[in-house]
Amino acid sequence: MIKNPILKIEDASIFHHFKTILNNVNLELDTGEFIYVIGKTGSGKSSLLRTIYCDIPLKMGKIIVDNQDISNISKKELPYLRRKIGIIFQDFQLFQDRNAYENIKFIMTSTGWNDNKKMDEKIFELLEKVGLEDKSKNYPFELSGGEQQRLVIARSIVNNPKIIIADEPTGNLDPLIAEKILKLLLEINKSGTSIIMTTHNYNLIQKYKKRVLKCEDGLVKETSI
Repeated sequence: MIKNPILKIEDASIFHHFKTILNNVNLELDTGEFIYVIGKTGSGKSSLLRTIYCDIPLKMGKIIVDNQDISNISKKELPYLRRKIGIIFQDFQLFQDRNAYENIKFIMTSTGWNDNKKMDEKIFELLEKVGLEDKSKNYPFELSGGEQQRLVIARSIVNNPKIIIADEPTGNLDPLIAEKILKLLLEINKSGTSIIMTTHNYNLIQKYKKRVLKCEDGLVKETSI
């Protein structure tokens, strides 16, 4: 039983292009918990995550993040919610015309940071945490796939989020690099950040066991691998 949920979804319907893709979703993510979400391509995994961070509107049901009902969140409130949620995309979504330092700084300034000295200190602390301390001046095209994903992770933890939503963070990486990325996420999880991660990598799921949810036949069910 979940004692202290940081995320709670009640009787939600998840849509994709105006079509219901998941029905009656009931899900709880505990504070400090790590869960995998699996399922075939098109089963609703990404749509579920996008609904949690309000990229897709919730039309039916309720979602509560850190005791805040976000079911009908306003655009004005959205930036405050996204300080609580770090997002990691499979395709990185880095700014190609900014170096690693500038990619992180953009996220900071857009979420309210304005002290240059504190930003400098935080950026280099983050780069060191993800093993990119010597890559601050490198542009994304000068980084390997694994390094780019590490930079995305650094951006996602700028504001010490309560939850990290990771959509196939290892999907475009070779097995060795994929495992390193997962281990980095597990380290972040140990510090108390809850993580919900979609993946097709069953080898990693079996090696690093956590609770597993499966999107299948329009439902989200707990499962075992």
